[in-house]
Amino acid sequence: MQMELGNLFIPELMRKNPDLRKVAESYFNFYDNLSGAYRSATISLVNTSEMENLAAVTAQFLAYGAFDAETFDRAAVQRMDVYNEQYAFDFLDFLEKAFPDADAGALRYQLDKTVMYKAHTPRFIEEYDISAFCGLSCYIPHPQRNDLNTYYRQFDWYQVSGFSQLFK
Repeated sequence: MQMELGNLFIPELMRKNPDLRKVAESYFNFYDNLSGAYRSATISLVNTSEMENLAAVTAQFLAYGAFDAETFDRAAVQRMDVYNEQYAFDFLDFLEKAFPDADAGALRYQLDKTVMYKAHTPRFIEEYDISAFCGLSCYIPHPQRNDLNTYYRQFDWYQVSGFSQLFK
């Protein structure tokens, strides 16, 4: 299976100017055409030059109101992993559920500029449905995981995006 997948996009990657969207689409289509647990994929193509703008818009969005990490229902957010203790969540789904009354228009607009291509299969490893997918995932600090929370605080994104104000 890996050899077949590689044959789909490695030649494109070897080109002087590869079409990265074509590579992402090939990857997705390969998995989307499988069955059972093998029909499982999420992929996105991110314009990293837009990440600073996304961080700024995110910080503005997070300034909207208060957030209580102790009582927030992390299980209500679209998960993007299969671990018993969830670590990865859909970025936009988290923010919209954390701040349901906030206007997410500017955030959605910037996400559309940042995420150039995104696709997902209906389910992930037959574990759960994928109903929300913006193309980016995030970690939601967990009140009982000081080890991971401390590690997360080291990232520039934590500071510039406003997550540092969200999780004090």
